[in-house]
Amino acid sequence: MRISTAFQYSQYTAGIQSTQQTLYNDQQQVETGKKINQPSDDPVGTSTIMSVSALKSAQTQYGTNLNTATGWLGETDNALSSTSNIVQSAYSLALQGASDTTTQQQRQSMASQISQYEASLLNIANSKSPTGSYLFAGQMTKTQPFTVAGSTLTYNGDTGSVMVEASANQTINVNTPGTPLLSNVYNQLESLRQNLLNNDQTAITNTDVGNMQSSLSAITMERGNVGAKMDTVKNLTADYTRRNNDLSTQISNVQDVNMAQAITDYQLANSAYQAALTVTSQGFGLSLANFIK
Repeated sequence: MRISTAFQYSQYTAGIQSTQQTLYNDQQQVETGKKINQPSDDPVGTSTIMSVSALKSAQTQYGTNLNTATGWLGETDNALSSTSNIVQSAYSLALQGASDTTTQQQRQSMASQISQYEASLLNIANSKSPTGSYLFAGQMTKTQPFTVAGSTLTYNGDTGSVMVEASANQTINVNTPGTPLLSNVYNQLESLRQNLLNNDQTAITNTDVGNMQSSLSAITMERGNVGAKMDTVKNLTADYTRRNNDLSTQISNVQDVNMAQAITDYQLANSAYQAALTVTSQGFGLSLANFIK
């Protein structure tokens, strides 16, 4: 049987190319940590990865929305907490102003303190979310909700709800409109201030003390509502994180390599490649007569 040099060359070349391709593929897996580095590596696996990745990408916006809701509600609670502190201080002044032992001069001094509380409340009422939206403007989130001219407070927002899409089938109302809650608080502070200035002990006793108590109750109730929403968002965020992790695990199971096995495969492929080179070198070192029997 005669073996042509061309046939011999093609056989050796095919052997080298085969082992070289295996070596390259195994090297890629070791370097990237992935079993699939191009679609041809595993068409079925590639299709699975693309489908799961698309689903994961669709979920990403929900995570962003939940972060927005968390920031918005957290800032709202902080603002209401500060408002509660202001009203609590004003309530203490109202009690002092209602006392028979308080002088007119003392009541006027208290009125100056109430003016400071009003200014602080105005800043709080115009608070913004972490994304730059006004918290208490309703749906008019780019409009400063409160302005004051003289002693008159004007609300420039609306009473619309700011909704956040938390999942494919659930939305959450994250906002607290500034009116009537904060408008009432400001107006009640202004009533107290005027009655202190006018030394009207009767009005302070019969109206302002009760107003401060009413405001405190309203703020506490609204903080409870905000707290309930925060709990809902916290639970939805935990669900989102679990779903996202599950999708990531599905992708990883298809795509990621067992690194120890990949290194072993690479070492074996390298040995096979080196052996193919050696065999080829030795083969072409023989004369054609050696193959003619």
